[in-house]
Amino acid sequence: MHLSVCLDQTWAIRDGLGMMGGLLFSYVASPHFDSHVKEFRLLADILNDIALTIDMALPSIMTCDWFFSELNTTMASFLHSLPLPSTYLFLTSISTLCKVACGISAGATKGNITDHFAICGNRADVNAKESTQETLVSLMGMIMGVWLARWLSAL
Repeated sequence: MHLSVCLDQTWAIRDGLGMMGGLLFSYVASPHFDSHVKEFRLLADILNDIALTIDMALPSIMTCDWFFSELNTTMASFLHSLPLPSTYLFLTSISTLCKVACGISAGATKGNITDHFAICGNRADVNAKESTQETLVSLMGMIMGVWLARWLSAL
């Protein structure tokens, strides 16, 4: 099978699992969003951190052979005989599921949090300021990332 077909299938499986996981998460959690706003907002942040950590660690994990070298040959042959997905597909699927659940939780709780901070009907103003703060933090993070990359390459 060609590499491009394998990559397309991996992408489709990963995103399909993310969509199905999002539907299931929404079905299970949606009755509780209004009564547990803070908990779901915290869950969204934790899931986002998990997804980003997996995404950042994935290249290192994929290049490490130490895990497989520690397994004895009987265990390794048994694991290879099982119909398990590749490590890449498994980890990217977990990351995608975390991102989807994060998006659903954050989106479902955003309205209640905005209403809490809005003082006499200024919900649009609160939304605009929150969006501006998010953009500013992203811009500062990008600038610091470029600076850090230049500093590390100079070492």
